[in-house]
Amino acid sequence: MTLAMAFVTKWTEDSVPELKEMCSIVGTSISRLFLIFIGILNFIVAINIYKVFINMRHKSYDEKEMEELLQSRGFMSRVLNPLLNLANKSWHVYPIGFLFGLGFDTASEVALMAISAGAAKSDIGITGIMALPILFAAGMSLFDTADGVIMTNAYKWAFNTPLRKVYYNLTMTSMSVIAALVIGTLELAQVISSKMELTGWGWKLVNSLDVGAVGYILVGLFVMIWIASYGIWKFNRIE
Repeated sequence: MTLAMAFVTKWTEDSVPELKEMCSIVGTSISRLFLIFIGILNFIVAINIYKVFINMRHKSYDEKEMEELLQSRGFMSRVLNPLLNLANKSWHVYPIGFLFGLGFDTASEVALMAISAGAAKSDIGITGIMALPILFAAGMSLFDTADGVIMTNAYKWAFNTPLRKVYYNLTMTSMSVIAALVIGTLELAQVISSKMELTGWGWKLVNSLDVGAVGYILVGLFVMIWIASYGIWKFNRIE
């Protein structure tokens, strides 16, 4: 994909310069609108999970209802569930993951494609460009493994009791809503303001924000939410 991206970028820049501008607007707008849509859907799910949580505090709990809520969080999860149920050995996960990787562009994968396209426009040789996906795979392996270790321990805690499971999912879903709406809205506003040449102080503020810096702020916010969530659980004696 990286190799193809390098050649296509060169060809597009020389042969169809108008396509570059059009695709950048359409592609960015659609992806950000989709992100906002997912944020709204997860917000509705978070409200429903909160209602279940309140009912559980009053000794009322419908496990089937909770499972249906968790399964409704995304179109992809509903489509993939029958396939995931076939995976009963560790090696079964590999072909599923491979197909998922081919058909679903993660933010980091899109970033890799963008960096490869940028490198193709510079004087970097083909060997240097092809080093990018190798570095990408190494970084993803490291961070996904670390993420897997952390999440395994989190799930061990969360799935001990039904109340913990609901509380954990409420926290996670709420964080996904914040991330989707903040990033989606910010980047969509930046596209609109730049293409429509909006110059108000609010639009200037939006354009001055660096999405990368906002990402770091979100990470810090998530850490604070986790600490607050743990404190509420521990000191309010919710369980």
